[in-house]
Amino acid sequence: MGNISFYDKVRGRVYALSYLIFIKPAIRNWYDLVLFKLGVLKQMTLVLKSGEEYTVMNDEDLFNFLHIDKPWTKELARFYRFPIRVDNDKVVAMLLDKEVVFSYKSRPIMGTTIGLLMDLMNKDEYSKANVNGRDVVDIGATIGDSAIYFVLKGAKHVYAFEPYPYSYNAARKNIRSNKFEDKITLFNAGIGGHDSKTRIEGSLISGVESSLADDAGDAGKVVPVLSLKSVADKCGVKNGVLKIDCEGCEVNAIMNSSNEVLRRFDQIVMEYHYGYRILEDKLKGAGFKVSHTAPKYFGYNNIKHPDMYIGMIYAYRKDLEN
Repeated sequence: MGNISFYDKVRGRVYALSYLIFIKPAIRNWYDLVLFKLGVLKQMTLVLKSGEEYTVMNDEDLFNFLHIDKPWTKELARFYRFPIRVDNDKVVAMLLDKEVVFSYKSRPIMGTTIGLLMDLMNKDEYSKANVNGRDVVDIGATIGDSAIYFVLKGAKHVYAFEPYPYSYNAARKNIRSNKFEDKITLFNAGIGGHDSKTRIEGSLISGVESSLADDAGDAGKVVPVLSLKSVADKCGVKNGVLKIDCEGCEVNAIMNSSNEVLRRFDQIVMEYHYGYRILEDKLKGAGFKVSHTAPKYFGYNNIKHPDMYIGMIYAYRKDLEN
């Protein structure tokens, strides 16, 4: 518990239920989600507003429903009137008054795409970063949604890193479809504490609870894992903006970086997954003014790390404050 206060630990578990309430317009018997998560129900059949049914028998089924398959996103986007529509094999959206197009090959990718776009429109977690006319390093590019968002916000250039081959190929296609090849440079690489390599099975999709553990055997694609120093050197970054959403790699990447490397960025926007204290202390020691959002508990018995507390960290170099 040392990386998070007791108060935030309690608040995080309560806040987690708000996510279930947010998606309730897409599900007829949404209250069963809460009862199941509280342990009152041992299994349930969720009924979407479209009439489609989804049976949940255990934590793994619930995790897949909420975070992998995401069959509810289309209904939710319609209810909240997000400017998002699904056309055959494409998701089309108005993002920052610009029409953008994202391709998908499966329902989970469609659900993920709609979910990511709704997050950008609804929560706008990156709005605190001033990217206008600046270079941005985007760690955890997924399908290219955040990189495209930063370009639309006026970024000079975005250097995007995505280790998962499937997501990387989707991002490459989306960047090309939206004609941003001259604004976004995409790398099939992950981020860690030190330069290394790993193998990733080609069909895996990056997302919450992704891991760069080298467990794909000989079947996986060899993908480089770069330190933050190597990333900054490769991109020639000075006074850039750093965005990190890499499902836990932020700890090794930040904690193994020198103050000099961290200060090559004047703004850092980062999602944390295991609490915020050590990351905040590190960034404060490097001369940043730091704040964080309240953590949200993310706990499923079937995942590798069943006791996550997720939120955002915002850091700004003090010497550049007005």
